[in-house]
Amino acid sequence: MGTEVKMDLREKITDFCLRRYKLVTVIMVVFALGLGALIPRISVDTDPENMLSKWAGEKLKTKIVRVADRKRVKKASDHYKSHKSELRDVRVLHSKELKLLKRIVELKTAPSMSQSNKQIAP
Repeated sequence: MGTEVKMDLREKITDFCLRRYKLVTVIMVVFALGLGALIPRISVDTDPENMLSKWAGEKLKTKIVRVADRKRVKKASDHYKSHKSELRDVRVLHSKELKLLKRIVELKTAPSMSQSNKQIAP
């Protein structure tokens, strides 16, 4: 049923374009002229200074870095490196803590010595 509707719609559009070809041609010419009229509104900025890097939300938009931005980039890089090492330390501490918690669970779930002695005694 869905295919029949699509074919029917295609046939209607094709039939309309064939019957009213002059109207379709006029609409296409008006559309093309309308778009052509917008061409003068296009502005091209060829100033080399505006082609250099821009900062947006503390992130670089392009890979080009102006001399004035190098200090800021170095500071951000150092900041990242220090946080990266701190995150690595936290990860190591987390793994040690996880091992310790597993050992505590093992000790709590393992039968105690006094219980094992009572089971053997009877």
